[in-house]
Amino acid sequence: MGLEEIKEKIIDDAKKEKSRLIAEAEAKAAEIRQERNREAENRKTSIIENLEREGNMERSRILTIENLESRKKILQARQDIIESVFSSALDALSQLEDYEELMEHLILHTAQGGEEIILSPEDKSHLSAGFFDRINKALPRPLIVSDEKRDILGGFILKSGDIEINESFDDKIKTLKDEMEGEVAKIAFSGDNQ
Repeated sequence: MGLEEIKEKIIDDAKKEKSRLIAEAEAKAAEIRQERNREAENRKTSIIENLEREGNMERSRILTIENLESRKKILQARQDIIESVFSSALDALSQLEDYEELMEHLILHTAQGGEEIILSPEDKSHLSAGFFDRINKALPRPLIVSDEKRDILGGFILKSGDIEINESFDDKIKTLKDEMEGEVAKIAFSGDNQ
């Protein structure tokens, strides 16, 4: 082999080696790109899954809060209705046609005689002139109508020294409410599904 042929062989081998190295480098680069694309796709999928999970959790949290708020509003509306029922009952007591008879009955069954009686401002002006004359005739000692004012809507308070007996309609309705609120709610809302 001559020197020229050897040169050509070396150049040819160098070209082949260069082509092989370039092909190998391109293959390696393609493999790296594919791996990076897979990693990027995996990260993208993971991020999307995390965002969907977080979104679902946030949606669930918001729905839970809205559900609780809705229930709270329903309960408040029911409580308002129950309050209205007992408030109407209190109003109805003061509007009774036989109000004086009711008051007379309550006083005669509560008073011993000689006590001070505190009335609502309305009762002082609405009870007839002979009302306490009738009451006092039935008691061993007359009642003393107090000048003291209390914020009651009807009924009375009997006072003997430091002892008070509260026979106000406000107090009676409050006691009835405490006793009957569940029963009233059951009747008022018996058709509800909530």
